[in-house]
Amino acid sequence: MSMLAYIARSHSSIQFLPNVVWDGYFRQNWYTVIVENYAYVYMVQCADGTFYTGYAADVEQRLRAHNSGKGAKYTRGRLPVKLVYVERAANRSEALRRESAIKKLRRREKETLCGRGGITPGGATPWTPA
Repeated sequence: MSMLAYIARSHSSIQFLPNVVWDGYFRQNWYTVIVENYAYVYMVQCADGTFYTGYAADVEQRLRAHNSGKGAKYTRGRLPVKLVYVERAANRSEALRRESAIKKLRRREKETLCGRGGITPGGATPWTPA
């Protein structure tokens, strides 16, 4: 397996687009690398009704980790958890800032935030940092 194929298989957020370049003598294969570097802020509701907020690059994988008992220590004793809110951030730093802001909200404000939607990462509620 080529190194590009290995990287493409191990990193789902990286895409390699082949470009053929002719330098006059040889046909060369070059690759344009597209890296989606998004991070997501998510909120899950635990079995006891409490909310847990975190960030992840892959929300579905993180949700599976929570429900298998290998996620955060907080959620281990409160299984199963249910995804109630997801928001896409431009990068990890922005996601961490937004996670901190959500954690500071009161319960009623978190419920309002969940009621606004944004369940799927592609259609998440936009957020602009203050």
